[in-house]
Formats: sequence, C-alpha cells, structure tokens
Amino acid sequence: MQKTFLLGFMCVVMSSSAVADEQAKWQQERQLRIETANQMDLSIPKQLCSRSGDIVTNKDVALFKQVFVATPATDKQVEGHLSKLYKKYFVTDYRGINDFRLVEGEHFGFVDAKNSSNDSVKDSASRRDYDTVVWIRYEFDTQNTKTDHIIAKGGRCEVAKFDNQWRVIKLL
Repeated sequence: MQKTFLLGFMCVVMSSSAVADEQAKWQQERQLRIETANQMDLSIPKQLCSRSGDIVTNKDVALFKQVFVATPATDKQVEGHLSKLYKKYFVTDYRGINDFRLVEGEHFGFVDAKNSSNDSVKDSASRRDYDTVVWIRYEFDTQNTKTDHIIAKGGRCEVAKFDNQWRVIKLL
C-alpha cells in the first residue's frame, strides 16, 4: 500500500513500510532529545521560559532585555516586536495567556547544536554561535477569537547557552 504526502510544492508517494520507518525514526529522534534534556539542569531555562509569558502579557521591554539573547534592536524596535506578539495572543488569534505552565517530560535538548541533524537547530546555532539549546514546552489556556472555544494553546521557548549563560532565543 502506498500513501501520498504533500510536502511544500512536492508530492511524495511512499510505501506503508517507508512511512512506518520514517515514523519510527522520528519517534527515536524525539526520545533521544527528551532523554538529552532530562540529563541537563533545566532550572534556569525553565525560569527563563516561564518569564516569556509575562514579557508578552506586559509588553515588558526591560524583562525582555534581561532574558533574551543580546540584540542590536532599539527599545522602540523591541516594543514593536512585543506589541505584535501581544496582538496575536490578546487580540487577533487568542484572548489572553491564562495559566501559563511548563509541560514536564516534553523538553528537547540539543548538545553540539551546530552539528545537529535538525536543520533549524543547526542553522540557528551556526548563525548565533552557540552549542547547547533546549526547547521548553509550555501550554496556557485561552479563547480562540474565531470560534470562541476555550482551548489550551501550546508551543516552545528556545533557550540557548552562550558563554555559560542561558538566554532565550525564542519567546513563544
């Protein structure tokens, strides 16, 4: 049996066994990343991620500068960025960030990130010059503005280690 997948603008036909192999490979990689994170001291990355919700909720430029990787952006540019995020999470897509919480057991760790098999990790690590990054999973309750349904929204903060100091590289 074959399955057809649409990847971008390309259509890929795979046999059921190839699909099963890809799923098994992905599951194995996922488990490796979780195990890597479990071996790391995540206390500081978790604290930084927990602050991400506050940064967006309060459009807090000062707190952003404390936890985010150094950026050449001016305060006005940071305000603009935080205003866009605020609009997404409080006006256009969702109605607030309520009960922001970390999802335990779902964090991913990448050491030697510049040589990662994950292209987005490798590209970011090479561009920003770090070797260790963790993806901290979070959830919060909110209301979808299009359906008015109460939902749990989830995502990940990305926290990288620069010169032995953890810094956020992706808020929400």
